[in-house]
Amino acid sequence: MTVTDDDLDSIPGWFDPMDRELFRWFLTAGRAASGAGNIAELGAYMGQSAVLLGDHLEDGEELTVIDLFEAQADDAGNLEENAVSYPGLSRQGFEANYTRIHAHLPRVVQDFSERIVDHVAEGSVRFVHIDASHLYDQVVGDIKAAKTLLSEAGVVAFDDYRATHTPGVAAAVWEAVASDGLHPIVLSSKKLYATWGDPAPYVRAIPRQTSRWTSEIQSVAGADLLVLSPAHHETYRWIRYLPPATVPHAKRARARLASWTKR
Repeated sequence: MTVTDDDLDSIPGWFDPMDRELFRWFLTAGRAASGAGNIAELGAYMGQSAVLLGDHLEDGEELTVIDLFEAQADDAGNLEENAVSYPGLSRQGFEANYTRIHAHLPRVVQDFSERIVDHVAEGSVRFVHIDASHLYDQVVGDIKAAKTLLSEAGVVAFDDYRATHTPGVAAAVWEAVASDGLHPIVLSSKKLYATWGDPAPYVRAIPRQTSRWTSEIQSVAGADLLVLSPAHHETYRWIRYLPPATVPHAKRARARLASWTKR
């Protein structure tokens, strides 16, 4: 089947249109560079991105999703983050959302995200999405796990690499770029896509302009990096994908969105 944006909108979460299209690109056209392999997701929330990932499995490939869901974290920072950011999260809710769109569940593991390495073979993954804990020490562990899982040309996508409320993600990700051979490929407003392989085939192949984005090339850590911005007509449509508290003058912006979408 083909998962539509309407399908994804029916699931709670924050998955921007630009990133939906980037996921689709990496999982289809991008497979020419990454090669065949499994897919993994560290941190599932209610299943928006997992549903899209599950729509791009080829024969013999498997999606594995790992999340604590409603299980208790083992430290105060994680406990606080889960209570504030993910109230009501449950494995049952995730699985209900997933099976409403797909006939079969992926492999679902209820555990700490860095333990994904106990369930997926080393070097077997072509794409991994990291959206678990946003605390520095935990993200460092997730990056290490992703490096273990990924094939030579595999791609990792990091959520919230630049958000003001998640500095631990930014610190861990850019530290890996500076000292662990991680090469950024493309930046959206919410996610950073990178590889421990050669980023050039991806940078060359990703469309420079689409109905979703415009782009520019910057040089970072000695290599070209594609930086995306939303296409002008997309700007106000994106407001619906942001928590209201993060949008300045939210009422006015949402009113403008409603006006625009009637055109």
